[in-house]
Amino acid sequence: MSHRVELFDSSGRLYSRVCPLGEVLTFAFDAGGNLSASQGIKQGRLSNYLTRLDCEKCEQSAFMNYGGSISARYGFSAQSRRLANPQADSAGRKLQDLSCRYDSVGN
Repeated sequence: MSHRVELFDSSGRLYSRVCPLGEVLTFAFDAGGNLSASQGIKQGRLSNYLTRLDCEKCEQSAFMNYGGSISARYGFSAQSRRLANPQADSAGRKLQDLSCRYDSVGN
């Protein structure tokens, strides 16, 4: 197969894609239309790429649980809504714990 096939729902969201190498990707959405999960199947093998995605009140991603037991949390500044503290762990082991700062013009 040398092409890609994509299927969209009535709201225009991509819910299935057949990739050129044969993997079939599927995407799930919550009641608000936000991506909540994705997985792929190739040669009978299931791969969970995203098993949970929580958004906070301003629709920014706050928590993501990826396949392979990796979780990511995103903290945002209350004033600017900019990323302030991204963290990631896997099976209880911390992979990342960052603190983001911005200059006076927002860079």
